[in-house]
Amino acid sequence: MNFDSCFKLGRINKAHGLKGDLKATFEAEFPVEFSKLESVFVNINNKLIPFFVEKFSVQGKKAILTIEDIKSLKEAEALYDKELYLPLTLLPERDDTVFLYSDLIGFTVSDKTLGMLGKITDVYTLPGQEVLAMDYKEKEILIPASEELITKVEKKKRVVHIEIPEGLLEIYL
Repeated sequence: MNFDSCFKLGRINKAHGLKGDLKATFEAEFPVEFSKLESVFVNINNKLIPFFVEKFSVQGKKAILTIEDIKSLKEAEALYDKELYLPLTLLPERDDTVFLYSDLIGFTVSDKTLGMLGKITDVYTLPGQEVLAMDYKEKEILIPASEELITKVEKKKRVVHIEIPEGLLEIYL
């Protein structure tokens, strides 16, 4: 399995209890659809290592994972702050109006007033919301990923249309 054939589900944060269970935070917009996972891939030293999931309970954008063969706090600590991945084949069917924010990496951002601004380079999950990172004039600009700001996504043209809040660009420049 390689990174091109996977999407980032989220990140392991820390242990849950003393028996090796793990707390994870999702970056995927639809975590409840993944509640019956049998396995996940963990990014360890830039390699996707498969782990079988014994139990997976979803709580909003967070989950508790019980991974086969991880039975102690010490074993769990080795997976702290590691990214979780799943094969793209596990994504639900989506039409042109449904997308994951991570799908937008590489898309060009266009504002109706300012025109083309830059490319989306990353998506960050912050408490309470996702943020699109855009390269603009060699600076990273963070744009809240919300329906109020994103007015249209053209998947075929790879363009995200936004209404950028007044003063947002100036904060970074």
